Amino acid sequence: MPTTHAAKKSLRQSVKHKAANRVVKSAVRTWVRRVERAIEFGNAQQARDDARWAMKKLQKAGRKGVLHPNKVARDQSRLARALNAMGQKSTS
Repeated sequence: MPTTHAAKKSLRQSVKHKAANRVVKSAVRTWVRRVERAIEFGNAQQARDDARWAMKKLQKAGRKGVLHPNKVARDQSRLARALNAMGQKSTS
């Protein structure tokens, strides 16, 4: 347990920040899952619409410092590649 006033305040803040970050991460994971599910079922329009929101949520999480910028870039790249592969598969 913290003993100094500053350490107690730091603990309070970290608890609040952890809760807020958890909300942001959960939203990101939800949107990424929605895109993956739409791709799995072959629903191209739904996948593109959900991907826009997923990318937006990822970028915002990166700006806030909730996710590392490299993770944001990696996840966006993977989503884009999956969408592009889906588009090529449906036209072939």
